[in-house]
Amino acid sequence: MKKTPVKPEVLLIALAFLFFGCALITTCFFTPSIDNSAKVIYVSDKDKEKLIITGETESVLINLNTATKEELMVLEGIGEFMAQEIIDYREDTGGFTSVDELLEISGIGESKFKNIKPYVYVD
Repeated sequence: MKKTPVKPEVLLIALAFLFFGCALITTCFFTPSIDNSAKVIYVSDKDKEKLIITGETESVLINLNTATKEELMVLEGIGEFMAQEIIDYREDTGGFTSVDELLEISGIGESKFKNIKPYVYVD
C-alpha cells in the first residue's frame, strides 16, 4: 500500500486553522475585564499609551498641565479643536491651577465639564 505524501498547501492551511483556533480561544477566555467601579489604575508609560489609543478613558486620569492633544481627545466630547483650545489656554495662562478652570474655555459648559471632570486632574 502506497502512502500519499501530504501536500505543503494542506499542511499550511491546517496550521493556519490551528493558529486561528488558538487565537479565538485565547480572546474568548482570557480577555481582561474592566471593573467599572474603579476609576484609576496605575500603569507604565507603555501601557498608558495603549489605553489612550484604545480609548479606555475610565482607566486613565489625564493631567491637564501635561496632556498631549491625543490624550485630551480621549475625553468624552473633546475633539481635536477643543483639545487644542485646552492646550492654548494652558500655554496662555501658564498652566491650570484647578480643574474648574476648564469652564473658562469657550465650548466647555457645565454638561461637558461634568462628563470629563472625573477623568482629569491638575498637578
